[in-house]
Amino acid sequence: MLGLPSAYAIGSEPGTFAFEFGSYGIGPDYLHYQGMSALQIRGGNALGPDGLYYPTGVAFGPGGVIAVADQGRDRVQVYHANGALAFKFGSRGWDGPGEFDVPKGIAFGPGGIIAVSDSEANRVQVFHPNGTYAFEFGSWGRNPGEFMSPQGIAFGPGGIIAVADRTNDRIQVFHPNGTFAFQFGSSGQGPGELHQPLGVDFGPGGIIAVADRTNDRIQVFRPNGTFAFQFGSSGQGPGELSSPQRVAFGPGGIIAVTDGYNNRVQVFHPNGTFALQFGSGGPRGLGLPTGIDFGPHGAIAVADYYNRRVQVFHPAPDPTPVDVPLALALGSGPAYGEFHVPRGAAFGPGGIIAVADSGNHRVQVFRPDGALAFQFGSYGSGPGEFHVPRGAAFGPGGIIAVADSGNHRVQVFRPDGAFAFQFGSYGSGPGELLVPYDVDFGPGGAIIVADAGSDRVQVFRPNYALAPPGSTWLPP
Repeated sequence: MLGLPSAYAIGSEPGTFAFEFGSYGIGPDYLHYQGMSALQIRGGNALGPDGLYYPTGVAFGPGGVIAVADQGRDRVQVYHANGALAFKFGSRGWDGPGEFDVPKGIAFGPGGIIAVSDSEANRVQVFHPNGTYAFEFGSWGRNPGEFMSPQGIAFGPGGIIAVADRTNDRIQVFHPNGTFAFQFGSSGQGPGELHQPLGVDFGPGGIIAVADRTNDRIQVFRPNGTFAFQFGSSGQGPGELSSPQRVAFGPGGIIAVTDGYNNRVQVFHPNGTFALQFGSGGPRGLGLPTGIDFGPHGAIAVADYYNRRVQVFHPAPDPTPVDVPLALALGSGPAYGEFHVPRGAAFGPGGIIAVADSGNHRVQVFRPDGALAFQFGSYGSGPGEFHVPRGAAFGPGGIIAVADSGNHRVQVFRPDGAFAFQFGSYGSGPGELLVPYDVDFGPGGAIIVADAGSDRVQVFRPNYALAPPGSTWLPP
């Protein structure tokens, strides 16, 4: 039996840090993307009525639809998941509603609305899901709420909108109605400073990644705009960048970057360490990849600018599948007892089963026969709320710990699902967490956490005053 380090001791505070171990390392099968795209979207001949001319922005929307900002035609084209054209909207113009002058960025927001950064008109236009004009905000200038060549755009928690304000060397964040909220960044090369930022995206817990083009790096900021960390430097090697164009968060907080002048896409771990790359120059590869977005099942859509197309790449199949005999099957979907991307499960007292239902942002508890007993949690960042929960584990007396990965914390619940306490916050220091993937209990009730984004495991001291041994595990 393994003993705990001598520094370990039972403490009185819930979730206080004890020790950590592990450092970054990557095996050959972390994540794979096929060398050739599974789908290419051209819209016909580039000179034809439906062809893509110079696509710069791309975004996945509801049902897997793909919207493309085509700066060469000053319009937006929306495609079905199979690449067939659904509809298009916009025309060349300067300041009219629904007119564009070099649209650069595009993003889907709540309810399927579509926001487009209209770069030469120095504004953002927002459209209904069918492409009809809704409203706009912004004008030329350097003051808050004004733009000088807006580029990438992204929706964040609560429908807020972030815009990469290129020539002003800053990121601006707006309320859902387009009123100015706050800004961050200033001209320079230091941490938190920007030089011609082109891309922006929101990640787990509301963190913000920025493609800092001229500085050949990616910077990650906290939700309030303060600097967190950066990665990348000028060059052509793995993890090096040459004019990064856009950035996108994917499953588990991974970060994909269109590495423009290197004609490739690079994918990084949540802490910014290099994971993999794909693409090369030329008509059979990528020609100045610009826009990028993650879609269903980890698909990556890339706006292939000089090749006048959008390419969609899918993860390659797992090279070492494992067959597990089926003993009990549970359903799929958003209803009680159904799942959307379940990512963690654990047996508890009496054979009950807790499932971290990631896509539905909840935990469901089932009786041994598979019948639903109860559930707890909903989307959010407050106590008892989740953002992509991953691991779940039962502890002494039937308490339940959950790795709340998107909120960078672990939450502990009473046996009936009532919130007890939480620990961890965004960061890579001792006791801080960055996209925790799994959790379990150890000797003496210690809690062990797989801190995926920091490539380590941390062990925390327990305090179960809120859930004493002997508690019943089902609600009354």
